[in-house]
Amino acid sequence: MSLLIIEDGTASSASANSYITVEEADNYCLSMGYTSWASLATLAKEQAILRGMVFIDQLPFLGWKTAITNPLSWPRTGIYNNPHESYLWSEYPTNEIPKSLKRGCCEAAYEESVAAGVLLPTGDDNIKRTKIDVIEIEYFTSNASQKVFSKIIALMNDILQKSGNRIANVLRA
Repeated sequence: MSLLIIEDGTASSASANSYITVEEADNYCLSMGYTSWASLATLAKEQAILRGMVFIDQLPFLGWKTAITNPLSWPRTGIYNNPHESYLWSEYPTNEIPKSLKRGCCEAAYEESVAAGVLLPTGDDNIKRTKIDVIEIEYFTSNASQKVFSKIIALMNDILQKSGNRIANVLRA
């Protein structure tokens, strides 16, 4: 039995937990040359997809959810793209999941398959020193230890909100 319940763009399942299937992730990883993915058992692939989904679904997407009952962020409305000409804008269909989102999910699943939990730091990663008696916690002053998952962001650049030239809150330790 599969752990994945796929959102197909209709927001018809209140239990949906993924935008991609294992087969879609398999095809993506094969095309990218990620050979370690192929050696994983199906259960391990599904678990990596679900861990990647936790990261993906907290990103700042453009537009608005089409159904408040949908547990996931997609499908959405109010997102426009410009496929060919600057004066020809078209709205993304509200009944499908964008290919860029699926590619981002595949990349996130791969990252999670390499190192489980890498996309979602615990929050304790920024603690430099703790002291128990007369409680004292010292934090690192810089986020220099964090790395942006730029490939995941680049794959989904057309559907993410931007803050200047950066996507907000997409860092890891």
